[in-house]
Amino acid sequence: MTFQMRKFALLLLGSALLVSTGCSAADHDFNSVVSAVEHKYSVHAQRIPMMTLVSICASLKTHGGVRSLRVAEFDNVRGMDGKDLYPLLRSRLGAEWQPFVTEVGGGPNRSGDQSVILVRPNGSSMGMMIADYDHGELDLVGMEMNGAALSKWLHDPERQQHSSHPRDPSGD
Repeated sequence: MTFQMRKFALLLLGSALLVSTGCSAADHDFNSVVSAVEHKYSVHAQRIPMMTLVSICASLKTHGGVRSLRVAEFDNVRGMDGKDLYPLLRSRLGAEWQPFVTEVGGGPNRSGDQSVILVRPNGSSMGMMIADYDHGELDLVGMEMNGAALSKWLHDPERQQHSSHPRDPSGD
């Protein structure tokens, strides 16, 4: 193994450890919701392969604006009414999580659908849990967001990109 490869492997391992140790509370909350859905409705979550790598890339790209990105998808959730979603989230996440968006589907074809976003202030960052139930399918997304870093990146993503990767003056 060359020096460059070892350096890259250590950097990747260090990043993974940093992300995993810094986000244990977010992971616990997300896993608690996933576990509750699995047990209550006898379904298994489909997890996105290599999501840890995606989370690390999101964190690096947004300069720490988005961290601990987690996704779980449930298909064929039987017996769930969209109105069950909000109470389930509240019971698993606790009082520090506050509603940000709650939308219950209307109309003849949208009965029982629901989208919920809950947020949890955490110092300079904010936890966010997004849940969307639609016709027997439930998608969950959890993340930690740093407001200052995310705002900086959103207002000028190209400049943030170049500031982290200075250009070679020779143009190569």
